[in-house]
Amino acid sequence: DPLSEHGACPVISGEKWGANVWIWNYKRPPMKSKKNPRSISFSFNNKRAGPVDLSYAAGDGQADTFFSTIEPDTQYSVTTYAGHNWHIRETGQDAVLHAFTIPPKKDGITQLDIE
Repeated sequence: DPLSEHGACPVISGEKWGANVWIWNYKRPPMKSKKNPRSISFSFNNKRAGPVDLSYAAGDGQADTFFSTIEPDTQYSVTTYAGHNWHIRETGQDAVLHAFTIPPKKDGITQLDIE
């Protein structure tokens, strides 16, 4: 995904150190973010009797990335992009109950009921 690439200025002299924004020894300053116009706010609604696990499916033989356990009658929202693949499993199970690809924003679909 080209949006995951990062750049930095080269080291001209000496060393360069970096730290992730979540390493703070005091209250973190507010983050100013620019909303990507291609992003989609999408909700997964668990209508099943038991909990389900939601994972991002990168494909290309990569393991799924676990996002959350969604309890019954609960909604979980993510910011994602058209074409991203998601897997839903019964909690503690390997078998995929539902594989879902986020549709284009123009389709107006912003949620999935997991039944």
